[in-house]
Amino acid sequence: MSDTGLATFHATHANYVTSGAAPDATTLAAGRTAMMTQTDPNGRVVANPPKYLIHSTVLTTTVFPLLNSQNLITGADGTIPERNFAQSLGLESVEEYRMDSWVSASWILAAARRTVEVAFVGGQSTPRVDRMPPGEIPGITWQISIPFGVTPLDYRTLYLNDGVT
Repeated sequence: MSDTGLATFHATHANYVTSGAAPDATTLAAGRTAMMTQTDPNGRVVANPPKYLIHSTVLTTTVFPLLNSQNLITGADGTIPERNFAQSLGLESVEEYRMDSWVSASWILAAARRTVEVAFVGGQSTPRVDRMPPGEIPGITWQISIPFGVTPLDYRTLYLNDGVT
C-alpha cells in the first residue's frame, strides 16, 4: 500500500519502535498488539496477526528459547519458572544472516499474507541456465540466474523493533 512517500517502517504507521528492546514476551506482545490494531483508510480494524519473527543470527540464542520453551526462568535469583506467553503465539523464527552486518539487534514481525510481493523480470519465474564459454578452469561452467524484485505490499502487515539501543 502506498501512502505519500513514507517509509514502510515509520512512526506514523504505528509499526516502528525506535527505542526498542530484545525480543521477549513483553516486546512481542506489544508488536502483536500494534499489528492487530492497525486500521484501513475507512477506520476498520485490519487485524493482521504476526506469523514470522525475522531476526539476525546474533539474536538466535534469545529467540530460540523464547519461541520454543513452555516456561521461562525469571526472578532476581533466576529460579522462578513463569509461563512463556511468547511460545503460545505460534511464531516461526526466520534467521536472516544478512541482518548481522547492519541491524543485528533489530527484529521484524511479519504477517502470513499481504506482506511482500515478488515480481520476476520479464515474467520469467524459473531460473535461466546458460552454459559459459570454456575458460582457464577445466570442465563445464554454468551460469544460473533468476532476476526478480521485491516490494512491500502493506505496511500494516509488518512491524519493526529497533532492538537493543
